[in-house]
Amino acid sequence: YHVLLVPSQWLETGPFVVLEAFFSRTPVLGSGLGGISELVEHGVNGLLVKDYRNAAAWRIELESLLDNPTKIGQLRANIAVPDGFSKVAQSHKSVYESVLQNN
Repeated sequence: YHVLLVPSQWLETGPFVVLEAFFSRTPVLGSGLGGISELVEHGVNGLLVKDYRNAAAWRIELESLLDNPTKIGQLRANIAVPDGFSKVAQSHKSVYESVLQNN
């Protein structure tokens, strides 16, 4: 795949699909909200659509990739492959345990 589109319209707390894309060194074009925007750095390892409810905003970002084919390779080169899923799961577990201890 060249790019993964993640057009979420709702908050993604831990978007595993973005992590999976990064595991395969696939840049992400995603909605600029929630966990997606925490993992994707606009112009570095993917692109974020801030006005994610506007189809024209998605078109602009897609066209920017089509107009500059080398951009995908640049984004791909900047992807830091995430830790394995066992570490991701442990991280999520720690967050949940912390929340439970504070309630």
